[in-house]
Amino acid sequence: MPDNRFTIALILLVILGLATPWALAGSAAGTVVFASGEVKAIDAHGHTRYLIKGDRVSSGDTVTTDEGKVQIRFTDGGYASLKANTHYRLSDYVFRDSAGREDRGFFSLLKGTVRFVTGAIGKAKRKSFHIKTKTATIGIRGSSGLVVSCVAGSCGARADGTYLTTYSGILTIASGSFSGEVLVHETYYCDGTGCVVVNEDQSALPLAPLIPELDRGYRQGDQQHIDPGAHTPSQMSPGAARGSAY
Repeated sequence: MPDNRFTIALILLVILGLATPWALAGSAAGTVVFASGEVKAIDAHGHTRYLIKGDRVSSGDTVTTDEGKVQIRFTDGGYASLKANTHYRLSDYVFRDSAGREDRGFFSLLKGTVRFVTGAIGKAKRKSFHIKTKTATIGIRGSSGLVVSCVAGSCGARADGTYLTTYSGILTIASGSFSGEVLVHETYYCDGTGCVVVNEDQSALPLAPLIPELDRGYRQGDQQHIDPGAHTPSQMSPGAARGSAY
């Protein structure tokens, strides 16, 4: 009888040991509402899985699109739309955690294009949401925008660096010694040492009529896909930066 109890206890320990990594993986951060082409998620342990509509993504995942496109609805009500050739990491995402951890949404755009709409996290406490690229950190004082991260010639003729366009509200951007606000319809370019305004006088015309279309696309994400990157102005003329040094 003692031997049987020992055997049962050993089996239970093995089962618990196998289950622990899955339990620690955390709850879902968001759900794929649209996927086209080859879309993958790489978890914090380096394991890769393909994503289709209805799949979930978790904190620590890096979502890659290559030739595909994907839209993700986060548990706080926010959205992210990734264009082709994008690598987007959910660096640290927590919302209504059962362990009582503070809500936060920290993301890293390793390369490519993401159009985002903030949810409850960005609205409740702006310091709890940011997107980092190789050359800049984007903060929230608004609700939606477009970030393009060009790395090692990934954007063709466009210079390497970060491009940020605000669609609604006010976003902030910091790079090198520069820190400033990006107003609606403005686009800033940052190279890691500072930022300048680009196409300030051009962006309002192509972007203004696009905003309702983009927002409608996010509300109807299961039926419709909007590609924000296709509408980004390609001709950019550097202008004077508005902001302040640290």
